[in-house]
Amino acid sequence: MRLAAIDIGSNAVRLLVADVSMRDGAQRTEKITLTRLPIRLGEDVFSAGVVSEEKVEKLVLVMQAFAHLMEALEVEHFKICATSAMREAENADQIVERVQKKTGLLIDVIDGKREAKLIFRNFGVSLLDPRRSYLYIDVGGGSTELSWIQGAKRQHSKSFKVGAVRALQGEVQDKVWDKIEAFLEMRPTGSIIAIGTGGNINRMARLAAAKRHVPISLSKLESVHANIASHSYEQRLTLLGMKPDRADVIVPAGEIYLRIMKMAGVDQIIVPKVGLADGMLLELSASI
Repeated sequence: MRLAAIDIGSNAVRLLVADVSMRDGAQRTEKITLTRLPIRLGEDVFSAGVVSEEKVEKLVLVMQAFAHLMEALEVEHFKICATSAMREAENADQIVERVQKKTGLLIDVIDGKREAKLIFRNFGVSLLDPRRSYLYIDVGGGSTELSWIQGAKRQHSKSFKVGAVRALQGEVQDKVWDKIEAFLEMRPTGSIIAIGTGGNINRMARLAAAKRHVPISLSKLESVHANIASHSYEQRLTLLGMKPDRADVIVPAGEIYLRIMKMAGVDQIIVPKVGLADGMLLELSASI
């Protein structure tokens, strides 16, 4: 069964196409293609409260292209979700209507709790130790989703208005960190390890030469972040091989991960390299 998920984020829009099947009683997912286009809707929303006409037109063009690509790849079922930027945009309803009229695709603008729930679906198929507790951290362009996981079950989740694009624009309010601190006080007892998702932590893990599901120490993550920050934007493009829309946001994103880990007293993080689109596919396959 070929499925697709379109994740309309604050920094980029992603199309994930995969074949999902059952083998030996377990669900298997084989990724066919992942297409990512940096529209950066949050650039407008976090400063002006609306998505500009220029970016709306780009989104329409991208969605038209994705519709054709899904048709060419013979996708049977798909799901489309939009997160922080769209849920804060005053013209979100008009954008959803315009995209549907132009492409026939319906966008589901989801709240932070729904976003956290979708991403958490990935951990149901991950090797979580039920004897341990975890702090899940997902830093996006406009928001950060946090969850406390205990006994391999999500106990508490909350979305906060702090993200890489928002931080880059200086639009993060100080009081948000007070709210994060209050959430972190709900930490379970015992040893805790962090789970980090998002494009920026994935890139940091690659620079740390970390293997999937093998913890990265806080000190190692700090070292990687310091190295990235020591390079200019141009050097991140040329020497570190980053894309333009990654090279500017990775430093503020890294600061968010590090700050939350230190606030929570966590000194290790696992980077499984899964995200919202993966969780969307799992939910979609379960509903068919």
